[in-house]
Amino acid sequence: MPADSSSISSSDDALAERPVTVRGMALAALWTLLWLAAADVAVNVVFAWPAEGPTRAGEFDKYFYYGQSAEKKMRDMLDPRHHPFQSLLTTGWASPDLASHPLPPRAESPPDSIRVLGFGMSFTFRTLHALSQVDPHAQAEIYGGPSSTINHSFNQFLAHRDRVPEADFVVMGILAQCLPMIHTMAHATWNIEYASPHTYPRFVLDEQGELVREDPPYDTLAQFEEWINEPSQWQQVRDQLSARDAFYTSWAYVQTPLDRSAVARLIRRSVTQRAFAQRTQRYGLDGEQSEQTRRVAIALVRWFVTEVRADGGRPLILLYENPQQDGQLKAMFAPMFEELDVPSFSMTEHVGDTDPADFDDTGHYLRPFDLIAARDLLTLLRSELQSQGL
Repeated sequence: MPADSSSISSSDDALAERPVTVRGMALAALWTLLWLAAADVAVNVVFAWPAEGPTRAGEFDKYFYYGQSAEKKMRDMLDPRHHPFQSLLTTGWASPDLASHPLPPRAESPPDSIRVLGFGMSFTFRTLHALSQVDPHAQAEIYGGPSSTINHSFNQFLAHRDRVPEADFVVMGILAQCLPMIHTMAHATWNIEYASPHTYPRFVLDEQGELVREDPPYDTLAQFEEWINEPSQWQQVRDQLSARDAFYTSWAYVQTPLDRSAVARLIRRSVTQRAFAQRTQRYGLDGEQSEQTRRVAIALVRWFVTEVRADGGRPLILLYENPQQDGQLKAMFAPMFEELDVPSFSMTEHVGDTDPADFDDTGHYLRPFDLIAARDLLTLLRSELQSQGL
């Protein structure tokens, strides 16, 4: 028999009039926290980092790992069983033993060989490595690191400038997306998801417009390994990065007990990505600090060109534009290139950069495009030598 509608209405009214008590609210909050805690534990159990190490880690394991603090990731690197990107521990340092394919002595190279000494990020590595695939007599020795900034590449040059006499050309690669990070001195302050412990100097302009070098708190792998587990020493590292690195944020960098929480890691990752986007916009070519970025970048590249020539080398600049900025990178450097008569090579002008199908899943150009660029770059290099009667 159907229930009387008046009785149902009376029951609903009674429930609606029941006062919300502090005890009821506390119980609701407690149950919510218990459910969150249970979900947190479940995620940590189901997607626990495998004891066998990164080779057995799945995509979801890595997904929940990305939200770890930069310090937690870097400490984990010291134990190769627990880090998905172990190679990041040793990359990026200004160390002579990190050269990619060192140039052989000139006496061992063919007379018509093209010898290149390069500095930059992975795009630079790929373009210069492709030279030898186009011409077996082309050789490239490259130093750099992941998403290398201009100041990082310049520091690599300073550390390896003794190699300049061995090369026909000394090349610096510049990636437009990394231009805002010219205001950093540590890779781990801005590339949180793939944090590497290597550092590099930051350069700022003084009141007279001269570049001033600000050294990072540590600059060798040995120092990092010693200091990161020494609390008072490592606090000094945090303090300096907080004061001098424009992308440093303590909630993304500093390890806390929240690193054990899957929920907290997801929240941290979201907040960090938002903060990174805001800083990138602020210091980008269209941001409120764009003039500062432009002046420092131009001054550093000018210094690089001057120092290469002082060492008897021939400088050349590789440019990798941001597809959304329509050639702004080359336009920014063009007056200085013309003034100093510096050859440059823009990847965009040779292979384009607007079709997503031209890139692989790591964000790099597909191999055929690297080969096209290498072919055209070799033409430019040989033309430069011929113009000098060589």
